[in-house]
Amino acid sequence: MTIMIEGPTASGKTDISANIAGSVNAEIISCDSRAFYREMKIGTARPEKVHLGIKHHFVAFLDLDDEMNVADYVKAANESIDSIHDRGKNVIITGGSPLYARGLINGISDKIPKGNYVIRDKYKKLADKYGNNFVHGILKKIDPKRAEFLHPNDSRRVIRSLEVYRMDKKKMSGLMDQKFFYSESNISGRNIDKYLLNIERSVLYERINKRVDQMLKKGLFREVQLLVDKYGIDNKILNSTIGYQEVIRYFKGDMEEAEAIEKIKINSRRLAKRQLTWYKREKADCYECADMNTAIEMIKKDLNLKYF
Repeated sequence: MTIMIEGPTASGKTDISANIAGSVNAEIISCDSRAFYREMKIGTARPEKVHLGIKHHFVAFLDLDDEMNVADYVKAANESIDSIHDRGKNVIITGGSPLYARGLINGISDKIPKGNYVIRDKYKKLADKYGNNFVHGILKKIDPKRAEFLHPNDSRRVIRSLEVYRMDKKKMSGLMDQKFFYSESNISGRNIDKYLLNIERSVLYERINKRVDQMLKKGLFREVQLLVDKYGIDNKILNSTIGYQEVIRYFKGDMEEAEAIEKIKINSRRLAKRQLTWYKREKADCYECADMNTAIEMIKKDLNLKYF
């Protein structure tokens, strides 16, 4: 058995997954691309020790100078899922990176444009010379929808989007909408029951604000400072992750501390809105839940009916 629990940031996916996993003999596969990094704990709201009593995969296993793309993740995650099933256990997939989740469900297409390092190097040089905002501005003119989704400091994905366009004249946002990335011809997908947490927007935003306040109490600014000291203030992962990029802007003197805190909350709410937009397109393929308790009851009931 394999199920997926989806939902926007701060919707309660981690709590629900741990609650259910303990009662259905399951291990958890994370598809949160920022939970991959072992030293990013507070700002990513990584599962607490109480949750880690349940076996988690793809949590805290990379350093900040490592990278794992979608294809790498899908291959490794599929191998882990098979291993879990071979041991007679069930699998719960959860996390806030829709592209990684879609890769597991639908597979990765062999039609994804290959890298063109000449084009990529050109934009890297432009970013080095004129800054990330300059290159992001080029993408905004070519593919405004993709540009809106990406932070200017997420230079790797910004440049990759420009690279794909220059190679094939195809917008990255359009390729995603058309499910161009997904195909059984390369890494095949899986038959997975999906549950979507779609809680009331005002409740979600309140949860986001409270989560940010908790991060601050736990020492978010201190965590960012330690990572900046170790990896440098221009580290790409830090500068493309909400909660870290705003604190770094404060360190650089671009904004006051209070403004940085408010920006974290605003950007987190915007992320949730984008995630909900993504998930909205797939509501027909999901069991929709309006709150955490309903989700737990629904999933446990369904699992008992289907598998026990």
